Amino acid sequence: MLALMAEHRFPKANAYLQNHWQGKHTTNLYQNTMLNVQLVSSFENRNKEEFMGLYLKSEKLFRKNKIFLGEKLFLEGKYGDAVKLLQNITEKTTYHEVRRQYILAMCYEALKKMEQATDCMEYVAKYGNTMPCRYAAEQWKRENTSLLSESITT
Repeated sequence: MLALMAEHRFPKANAYLQNHWQGKHTTNLYQNTMLNVQLVSSFENRNKEEFMGLYLKSEKLFRKNKIFLGEKLFLEGKYGDAVKLLQNITEKTTYHEVRRQYILAMCYEALKKMEQATDCMEYVAKYGNTMPCRYAAEQWKRENTSLLSESITT
């Protein structure tokens, strides 16, 4: 299921959970897993209202998660706050670390800190494997390479 999420195949991830979950759909584990898929999907679709609604009704476990909090701050336009939260942590899994770096890159870009954004996008492009953010990072690098070269030479 994580592979489906990493590839942004959220409807398939939801269907997989609904149809192939071993156990009751009323358990906290099932409900939290579904909420995780919904939060990731709403962030990737930049659906601020849906994300905020899910985030606010979620359990403390989700509200304490720094990736989700960083996404919330990003969607609220609080880029500096998101950077402060995310810049000094390292996630345990490559999937989560790539997400953290991608959020940081978007925040740095919004703050016009292009060198930091580039560093983060390079990490995402290198370690993002099949995640769509890897392709977005590669495209971002192509589009911003000339801008970065100009700012360095001026």
